Amino acid sequence: MASFSSFKNLDSALIHFNVTETSKNIFKNIAIVHVPQTLQSEIEFNITEMPYNVSESSICEMVIFPILKSLWTNFKAKLLLWSHKGIGKEADLMGIPDYIIAKRSPLGRVMDLPMLVMIEAKKDDFDGGWGQCLAQMISAQKLNQSDSCIYGIVTNGDTWQFGNLVNQSFTKNTFPIGINEMDKLYSALYFIFAECEKQIK
Repeated sequence: MASFSSFKNLDSALIHFNVTETSKNIFKNIAIVHVPQTLQSEIEFNITEMPYNVSESSICEMVIFPILKSLWTNFKAKLLLWSHKGIGKEADLMGIPDYIIAKRSPLGRVMDLPMLVMIEAKKDDFDGGWGQCLAQMISAQKLNQSDSCIYGIVTNGDTWQFGNLVNQSFTKNTFPIGINEMDKLYSALYFIFAECEKQIK
């Protein structure tokens, strides 16, 4: 059984899973969704007043999670936000994404179809992060047993990179989005959450 962390860069995952890669803007003509003032204030406070970037855990807690939670509340009727939940045992490819957005199960707070996986770029290693993230996306795809689009995000808190996987084709968004572009970042994430919600039958 392979682990997500065994893929040290994107190329190794592309070759192992026989996935093609393209690069394009996946956020063309999306609506601007303004950041709630409470979230804007919280992120600004955490970044300016707290040592948010001293560890991977602090980045997750002080920057990444507040943003995801704020977005998720708009979609909580159909989606569930998971933090550090292991997936992939059934697909012989396992590990623990930092965050997952999955279909809300009728059984309650149990894992259903994962649609978005997210990983923190350890030591700002985005190439290594994408190797692991693509493995997570493949695992989610196998668990879903469908050709639905799986989204992936790699971030160090300051810079956010996006991609999606459909069948054996991985598309990486052309340009990253910075935490200093909060309206743009929030709008991109809102678009992804909405796309995940649309896939629920």
